[in-house]
Amino acid sequence: MPLMSYDEYRKIEHKAPYLLTLKAGSSFLYYFGERHSFDPDDTQWLEVKKFWNAFLTKTEHQKRIAFVEGGRRPNEIHEKQAILMHGGMGLLTHLANKGGVETYSPEPDEKWERAELEKKFTKEQI
Repeated sequence: MPLMSYDEYRKIEHKAPYLLTLKAGSSFLYYFGERHSFDPDDTQWLEVKKFWNAFLTKTEHQKRIAFVEGGRRPNEIHEKQAILMHGGMGLLTHLANKGGVETYSPEPDEKWERAELEKKFTKEQI
């Protein structure tokens, strides 16, 4: 099956946020895909916080980790500031910190990524 181009993907309308819960044995994966927004008044944050609280309740007394898209974000003390500065990634970092959950970003560090790209491409191409 061929991959679709970014232009093709952009034309698809997605309901956001999309929330997914998977269970395998006693383990759970909670996933939310946000409508990228830096607006603290966006109603999707109410759904995300409700989903986060369900995650905390369901996984109480279990090991937890929160994966953050696009690199780790600093923890902002106030929720509104977290969203204004970092969008959903900031909100997740804020909620995780507040709930005592470690955050991790599986994506490569931007410096490393650039160095790897520069091995095969010019700076202009990148």
